[in-house]
Amino acid sequence: MKKLANVSREEMISLLTQQGLLLRDISEKLGVTIDTLKRRLKELNIDHLDYSDYRAKYNVFVFDSIDTEDKAYWLGFLYADGNVRSDDGIHNNNTVSTELNFIDYEHIIKFKTFMGDQRPDSIIRVRERFTAKGNKQKMAAYDVCNSHLRQSLIDLGCVPAKSLILKFPEEEIFKEKDLVYDFIRGYVDGDGCLYRSYDRLGISIRGTFEFLEGIKRYFPQQFTKVFSEVDPRTKAIQYKLSCSSNKADQVAYKLYENSSIYLDRKFDKYATLCKLHHSEKLGNNGEVCDDNTVITDSIAQGESVL
Repeated sequence: MKKLANVSREEMISLLTQQGLLLRDISEKLGVTIDTLKRRLKELNIDHLDYSDYRAKYNVFVFDSIDTEDKAYWLGFLYADGNVRSDDGIHNNNTVSTELNFIDYEHIIKFKTFMGDQRPDSIIRVRERFTAKGNKQKMAAYDVCNSHLRQSLIDLGCVPAKSLILKFPEEEIFKEKDLVYDFIRGYVDGDGCLYRSYDRLGISIRGTFEFLEGIKRYFPQQFTKVFSEVDPRTKAIQYKLSCSSNKADQVAYKLYENSSIYLDRKFDKYATLCKLHHSEKLGNNGEVCDDNTVITDSIAQGESVL
């Protein structure tokens, strides 16, 4: 049996992560008490909560490599609707959270499943808040708390207090170039709007000027410029991209066609309005919209999807 003092930091992290052992398992394996083991972890600068106890709840390493559609999508979604808490140097706040209107509760469930979270759905918080207009709004929120996960997101550009400083990520973070479109779809599902405009599809996306310029690079023919406007409530300058008709069809087709993860009501809006004009050519490759779509009651009535 190897002496505890001779166990390296790398070996200890391997026990906690690759083997997925809890402290009691490691203490038995090494023949020491849990208190002794905790002291050694402190010497090695390892926060065991980041690796063992929390690993049993969800996958804290899921964003270490953006190499799949779902990872790219959820990164984009967190860019839009995620909250990476600030660490003030006093309070060790490693919380990453997302909060949506209760009508999108099932999307929160999708994210929880993606995280590999085995905890009951009761950990999703449901609350009421007041909107800027003074109306009550029912919300659903999901939190995870882990320093490794938090730092991974920050390294990927999903930073704390991001609303005014968010930048489009470098393409190099994606294992394959096309994953950038899954990332953009995630962002659009969070901070974009698909709507009916004279029986055609319209798309608008809000964000910082720098971030929207990043999206525009991937759709230079569809988004001609980043528009600015003044928020009537806060008087702050806001930025958005927008297009409609054929150009919106082209953007939506690229983002949503053949995708496996999306916000259901936005995909329904895309699918329905695409069905209305399925015979139109989309893009230079002559691609057309899939005729196999479903029209929901709310979409048939032309309601805007926010």
